Amino acid sequence: MKRAEDFAASSATPQQACLAGVRWAEAVILLLGGRYGDRQASGISPTHEEYREARERCPVLIFVERDVVYEPAQHDFLGEVQGWTTGHYTASFSDADELRDAVTSALRDLELAQATGLVDEGEMRGRAQTLLPDLRNHMHGVTLTLVVAGGPRQQVLRPRELEARGSKRPSHARRSSVPFEFSTGQQAQGTRSERTRS
Repeated sequence: MKRAEDFAASSATPQQACLAGVRWAEAVILLLGGRYGDRQASGISPTHEEYREARERCPVLIFVERDVVYEPAQHDFLGEVQGWTTGHYTASFSDADELRDAVTSALRDLELAQATGLVDEGEMRGRAQTLLPDLRNHMHGVTLTLVVAGGPRQQVLRPRELEARGSKRPSHARRSSVPFEFSTGQQAQGTRSERTRS
């Protein structure tokens, strides 16, 4: 994870370096507190510029500090960030521990959402064809169009299910004995039920 403070000395301006960092990022974590920041030549704050650059390029995970007084410009920025048609769902936090937990959870969810697996198009086509009725004697020229999208081959146990506070666990986590894969695609040893036992 790289912050603006982590950039090395460079001939680029801070704006150029930070916006380039956003362009290279696989995901951006945006932390919003009560203060908006100084307006730049663009008329908006550096953080606002980075957000606008990021939202067009990569996932943006936004965390808003609770129980603070927002400057008017920050309130407007929050309105943009949470807007109905172009905004994002945001999480909130009140202290460093809560922020750490929320960021960790969001990054895990993002990793799972982006997880892909190997795609065997022939196997998928065969499974799809077995689900279709036999129309050979009823219709001529029937075409099957199959769109293939990669994803985890087996059901993935969500981190929130593993980390659920309290003793209640999802029933499928207790009973299932199906082997599962980590999001890296490596086959795990053991079974889901063995992995979730206390």
